[in-house]
Amino acid sequence: MKRIIHSILTCFISFLYISTRAQLTATCVQPVPANSATGSITVNGLTAGSYTISYKRDGVITNITPAVTIAAAATTYTLTGLTNGVYSDITFRSPVQTFVVPDIDTLSRVAVQSTKFFGAVYQNFTGVPDDDPSNFTQVYAMLSQPLRKIYGINSDAKGSKRFILLRNLFFQLTYGNTDKFKLYSYDTLNTKYVNKLDLLAHAYLNAQMSFNLITFIAPQSTSPANGDLVHLYLNATLGFLSTNVTELLLKDSSVTKTSAEHCITAGADITAKFNDIFNSKFQVQLGVKAFSIYAASSVFDPFMNPQSGTIPYISNAQNTSKTFERPGNPLYYNLDAKVSYNFTKKPGDNSSNLFLHFSSTTDLARASGKNYSNNYFQFQTGIVLDIPKLFGGN
Repeated sequence: MKRIIHSILTCFISFLYISTRAQLTATCVQPVPANSATGSITVNGLTAGSYTISYKRDGVITNITPAVTIAAAATTYTLTGLTNGVYSDITFRSPVQTFVVPDIDTLSRVAVQSTKFFGAVYQNFTGVPDDDPSNFTQVYAMLSQPLRKIYGINSDAKGSKRFILLRNLFFQLTYGNTDKFKLYSYDTLNTKYVNKLDLLAHAYLNAQMSFNLITFIAPQSTSPANGDLVHLYLNATLGFLSTNVTELLLKDSSVTKTSAEHCITAGADITAKFNDIFNSKFQVQLGVKAFSIYAASSVFDPFMNPQSGTIPYISNAQNTSKTFERPGNPLYYNLDAKVSYNFTKKPGDNSSNLFLHFSSTTDLARASGKNYSNNYFQFQTGIVLDIPKLFGGN
């Protein structure tokens, strides 16, 4: 019985403690000019009492002494004389209760970053010659890991201070229900071929890593003074693909055999990200990427040049006007465009959003050239969620 009573009291005290750690809201005034000590943060939702105050600026804690007294008629307190920085963990403590500001307030800084873990699911409309799959759904998880300049740069930064080397790492793991689709190879001259771009288009597992080489950040020059206008990224990319290839045996079209093909992709991209377009919650991202695909397994010959399975007289394709084989690792070029709408409450926080995404990949083969054209595009609609926030994280 004593244990039961003790457990009930413990739960009650814990609930009382949690309930007394009331959460506040805050509004901030930017310092003008950006490097002056004229900024302020007004905290709302306080009750009367004597409080000790602490906060973190760029991760360094500051304690305000002596304690301040909030009158019975007052519900706000303003921290004044603040310089540019990222302010977090603003806490008011009294002998009977603790108030915490849950938000992070940024004064005259842009491009502030933190570790982010996102999850997304989307419907995918895919365009591949002679193959237009339906009911194709993909899910992915993304991790963005800062390496440098976690607290961003000053909003009035000029010249070389707008460039950041080796800013972050980005990982994306994509899984698709590609088991619904078949990929065919050709048994020509006793060699089984597969097209590299098909291996990308039909990969059931696509793991990509992007290593930022240099970032250029352009703050807004007009109101709001703290606006973050555009980021330009130069990245090196590395990826791993797994694709199930279903071989159609030409002597007996009813017999098939499936095996897994693995590939490595490597390249570079340039991406521009525009924040808060038209002073709204929209974000636009545009990117151009060049990469090669290297086959890591040897079940199929990866040097099949045509992508379409409707090539006339495939058994004699070696003698057509276009080359059936294309040895080496030709460059593929990708154009990527994404428009997202932020549905989080905090301005500038695009961690959870709805998006439209278009991606087109080609080898730029000319109609008059000797190589077959290879093209692949996607049009995606979906939702991105900040996973830690779903479980109560800030």
